[in-house]
Amino acid sequence: MVYLFSDWLEKQKIKGKIGLVQKKVQVHRDGKTFEAIRWTRAFGEESEKKEKLEEWMKPYIDGAKTAAEIFSKGEKEENIGWREIGNVVNDFIPGSFWVKLEKDKKQQIADSLFSSKDKWLHRIGFYFSFNLTNLYNNPEIYNVVERLEKLLFPMAKKIAEEPDDWIKENFIRRVNVETGENVETGDLDYEDKQSVLEQIFDLFLDDKSEYILEMLAVIDVQTAMNVWDKKNISDKLKERISEHHFPIFRMEVAKYFQEHLTLPDNLPDQLKKKIKEASDLNLLEEDPSVDFVPEIDRMYDLTKYGKIHRTTKKGWEITSSRDTALILRKMSSDLFGGKNFFPEQKRFEKLVYYAFDDYKLDEKSVKEYFSIHYNLTQRLLNEMFPDKNDIVIYRGTSYKEAIPAEEIDDPNISSFNAKAQINSLSSWSLLREVAQKFTSRHGDRILFSTRIPKSRIWSTFLSHAYKGNEREIIVIGEEKPLNVSVERVAKGLNEKEL
Repeated sequence: MVYLFSDWLEKQKIKGKIGLVQKKVQVHRDGKTFEAIRWTRAFGEESEKKEKLEEWMKPYIDGAKTAAEIFSKGEKEENIGWREIGNVVNDFIPGSFWVKLEKDKKQQIADSLFSSKDKWLHRIGFYFSFNLTNLYNNPEIYNVVERLEKLLFPMAKKIAEEPDDWIKENFIRRVNVETGENVETGDLDYEDKQSVLEQIFDLFLDDKSEYILEMLAVIDVQTAMNVWDKKNISDKLKERISEHHFPIFRMEVAKYFQEHLTLPDNLPDQLKKKIKEASDLNLLEEDPSVDFVPEIDRMYDLTKYGKIHRTTKKGWEITSSRDTALILRKMSSDLFGGKNFFPEQKRFEKLVYYAFDDYKLDEKSVKEYFSIHYNLTQRLLNEMFPDKNDIVIYRGTSYKEAIPAEEIDDPNISSFNAKAQINSLSSWSLLREVAQKFTSRHGDRILFSTRIPKSRIWSTFLSHAYKGNEREIIVIGEEKPLNVSVERVAKGLNEKEL
């Protein structure tokens, strides 16, 4: 087997010009191993032992330059283009070479290439420079923040002044990839990544190329809004930005939310239709949270409440009895007067204090967010159920939540009415069959059902969802007990604490 890339090299008869030789290698793909012929560097390992590394480097530089020049003229049907140039540049620079050079010497070589008036040397220098600023370079020397400050930001300023769109495009793309990988490894917080991108990409926002602006816009929602707000960008670009970040809510609605922390009075017809469809309880296999949750997350990211929303939402999805979920319960009791049933009230208050401290949240802002989100939920509910003032909801639980009644002690009574003392916030479902799965494994497995006004709902599966097809809603508790219908369930499955 000969790779298309190698085949193209053979057709162009340039293997001698760029120092490549054919070599058999083993390739592992789709669980299979087979031999393939690949073009590889002709230079041997012994060359790397030379004292004058800069002289030894010259054939690599020449080879990369020649390859870049030739590949740029490649046949379009063979898909030889900028990606191949980049691959060749990287392939021509062996890691062992860079390891042996002092950091200052690396930067000197890269800068000399980057500042060259020769177009191809200039572009190769860009790749060298970026490899030096790669967020994974020398982690034992710099932590992530230091690497950004000492390496990435200065380079961004230099590249933003470049007339060559190709260099800007590749820089933007690779910065996004690198910072994204840092978020995945836990080396960089999501909020820090947003800050990093915003600081870097602010340098490029005055670019006249709409393609560059579009690349910026698809990476980060705040940068997208900055691009969207620019004067004289085309309607076509605005539509692409809106479709990427807010295909349901649309950018205009997101901008209104950013400025007013609520939805506009008149929503787009398509958005109203989507919200209404989400209320259809017959579509049990559908998960509307897949569409709505990410967009509401991004709308909050446009405000100072983005971190609060994401952090507390994630905590609630894990459990309602610890960490940031307790913060939400505390806010609910402060604002709406509900109680929190905890083994010890002092311990509850202590855990709330630790959660505020651990997640670096301040109480005033969280209380503001709680009210903002309540208002957002009420707007969504009025679109979902425009003709209803109250809704029937279900909760799978144990007899411990029911205030003692004679019927609880009589196993022969399968259903009865009772009063329930619920926490200041608790999870329920719009679907009986879903709630039944959540009945407790301990004691009597019972199912609550009740009818509550929409005003008692703090959030829904459109913004907070473990699984959207469970149609979960988060209910605000009050000081007085809740009237419920109780049904004993023969068998239950406690998949997640409600």
